[in-house]
Amino acid sequence: MLSKRTLYLLLTLLLLFVIYWTGTAVWKSVATVCGVMLVVGYVVGLLRRRKGAGSGVIRFDQTEMRVTVTYEDGSTWQKTLRWQEVNAVVAYKRDLFTVDEICLAFSSPAGRLEISEQMDGWSPLIAILPTYLPGLPVADQWWKKVAQPPFATNATTLFSR
Repeated sequence: MLSKRTLYLLLTLLLLFVIYWTGTAVWKSVATVCGVMLVVGYVVGLLRRRKGAGSGVIRFDQTEMRVTVTYEDGSTWQKTLRWQEVNAVVAYKRDLFTVDEICLAFSSPAGRLEISEQMDGWSPLIAILPTYLPGLPVADQWWKKVAQPPFATNATTLFSR
């Protein structure tokens, strides 16, 4: 299943393609310019949405998890979440146009913290997480449910108290 944003892009490009092939020279020029602007805007939007992703670092111990994201301009964002404060954990998939990214969202009284498989420290955290949050299933029990089918969000509650 495609995201609404991707579906909108494809339908608009299809309409511009029809205008291009059935229109006069002026309409062909308009359709070409609009198509290029639309695709560039879509790609820029994807890049802005991903700012800082992949530069995140997850650190954790038996009492808490710390996430630090470093942005291109050198600024950083950091958040700490104590395991005893976690109310819920939801696994979901983010559509990144050509690939998907598995994410976890942690809810607590202090707010929401999201991490992704692109962050350093993801794999060790996923392996030990059921120890810190008893009742949360091991990754083998939920990963395929979230990963398939491709490009669908597949939000799955893994933990709730």
